[in-house]
Amino acid sequence: MADVQKLIWVLHHLLGGGQVVVAGTPEDVVAAGSHTGRALAPVLARASTR
Repeated sequence: MADVQKLIWVLHHLLGGGQVVVAGTPEDVVAAGSHTGRALAPVLARASTR
């Protein structure tokens, strides 16, 4: 649970004026083609080959 709280804290600080453009599973984020999705795609691809 501490990891989740830390992640939420980091996300709040990263947003600083930005806006959430995609919400959902990691696969949803990749499919949306957002900047985050493009960065996340290779990570998911590596995870699926394990």
